[in-house]
Amino acid sequence: MKKQTPESQIAEYALCIKKELEHWDHLYQIGGQDPFWPDGTGLNLTRNHIISYKMDIQKLCEEYALPVPPEADYPTPREVDNNYMAQADLIRTEAEETLQVYLNDSSYKSLMKLQDILSPKQAKDCSINGVLGYVEGLQQAIAQDDLITMRRHQDPDRYLNSFKECLKAAKKIKETPVPPSHRKTNFAAVSNSALQDENLSLKAKGLYALIQSYINIPNYELHKWKLIQSCTEGKKAFDGAWMELKKAGYLKQYRIPSGKKGQFIYEYDIGYGGSFNPLYG
Repeated sequence: MKKQTPESQIAEYALCIKKELEHWDHLYQIGGQDPFWPDGTGLNLTRNHIISYKMDIQKLCEEYALPVPPEADYPTPREVDNNYMAQADLIRTEAEETLQVYLNDSSYKSLMKLQDILSPKQAKDCSINGVLGYVEGLQQAIAQDDLITMRRHQDPDRYLNSFKECLKAAKKIKETPVPPSHRKTNFAAVSNSALQDENLSLKAKGLYALIQSYINIPNYELHKWKLIQSCTEGKKAFDGAWMELKKAGYLKQYRIPSGKKGQFIYEYDIGYGGSFNPLYG
């Protein structure tokens, strides 16, 4: 490689000064795309580069008695606050608009419904919590005026695509039942005593009867999400009837370690009020 002459080095540094000044102006007016650092940090780093090139030129010119190029005398940009962000108001406005796009997205709405239905393993396999976390992260950024995080959502299409892909995976996984740990079904069949309980609402009795209709099917593995899908009233109404059966003593929940740290699977028994007679596989 041919060794550079002092003149060529000076010319190169002069060109770098011009490029760095243009970059500084762009950062200050338009802003950058760094996902983790504010524009102010980039501006001050660029300023330091300019100062360094000027010092290199000055040293070479003095050492070899060469003329100083005009670029070395260009004004050095001022130092700015490291937290400075260009077009801050535009970032805030676009973040609010993007959040509404997310919240109204059909795939996102479907994922929100699936979040409480999937088992911990199913949720992990389709990354639903992480994908929904994009929206929660943007909401938090708006509340805390975190402009850097808000700026990461200036292109919402890639996040919308994540919602769509996650929903595909979640639907596919949801059709695959979670293997039971120690029973043939997640519910045990018992008597119809709840149907004659005058303290239970018709809604709770209907859910009780629905569960029994499924557990009487040979070799059928019943899951809570399947029951929710079978109801037209929606998850809120389902949860109300579910809690009523639990409080009345007809539904008992077992939390069983999944084998992974901090994760559990849930199994249930349908029984008499106050006493249980589970079936084991």
